[in-house]
Amino acid sequence: MSLRLNATVLVAALTLLGCGGADETDPSVYDDPGNADLLIESTLPEADALVARNQKVTITFHHPVIVDTLVVELAGQAVELATLDDREFRFVPFPLHDPDTAYQVLIAKGVEDVTGQILDRDVSWTFDTETAAVEQDSAPPLTEAEIGLILSGDGDTVMDLVTDFTNLDSTLYDISPPIDVTSEHLPLFVDRMMTSVVHHGGIGLAAPQVGINRRLFVARVDGTWQTYVNPAVTSWNAAVDQMVEGCLSVPGDQVNVARPTWIDVSYTRPDGSPIVGEHHENTSATVFPARLWLHEFDHLNGILLIDRMGNPPTAAP
Repeated sequence: MSLRLNATVLVAALTLLGCGGADETDPSVYDDPGNADLLIESTLPEADALVARNQKVTITFHHPVIVDTLVVELAGQAVELATLDDREFRFVPFPLHDPDTAYQVLIAKGVEDVTGQILDRDVSWTFDTETAAVEQDSAPPLTEAEIGLILSGDGDTVMDLVTDFTNLDSTLYDISPPIDVTSEHLPLFVDRMMTSVVHHGGIGLAAPQVGINRRLFVARVDGTWQTYVNPAVTSWNAAVDQMVEGCLSVPGDQVNVARPTWIDVSYTRPDGSPIVGEHHENTSATVFPARLWLHEFDHLNGILLIDRMGNPPTAAP
């Protein structure tokens, strides 16, 4: 079965983010829709849409469905879905979708809702992903705006947090490009990030949270503050644990999130030295470093913890 559920949470948050509440689906966008319009209210992304590589797939039904009957495939592979209220289901990509690629979404026939309607055939549609703005190993120069923000104070000056998570055009929802580890502005930026995370009472802070879309975050791992430049998750455990998380950019919200119990990572230190294959594992003694790492890493891909509300126990990082 490709759908597993662990929690029911309010649909309002996803609608607030623009991921739900779309107009009723026109069945003509599907291949051979059959009775799809009687069951499916809306789907995102829309058919033939050109989307970002972190685009979530969201399916909303008119009525609650019997979840054991729902099977969804993306590019021919069954995917694990998060649920909001037994009507709305979501898939958050990890890793990111490939650039410049056509993806087919398929809802397998046989899904049944509580009114007794049964989807009488497979329903599918296709969306396309944008070309990558920059290659993962390419670090474009800092923009004038980014430099200006970094230079707006000294190392002891706190940076303002981006907390308008309802604004889909904010830095919170962009995929961040790498940062040049040799940049003359990097030391000051790191100092200001450290000052800011301590001031705001966090244990981790990613560059997009202070208005700069670059692949960098700071975190207190194993009791020590660390800086991670251009990080990557190279492997992870299939087993997961669940825990309530908070976020400085989503003040007041506490969300139950399932994440792998261990990860292997690579990154660069601010002095330019590369780190490969570093292992992080969640234990009570180490304050769940893998979870913290993945939370901050999500920020670099434009994903917030509220995007992961209701995600299943087998969700990927």
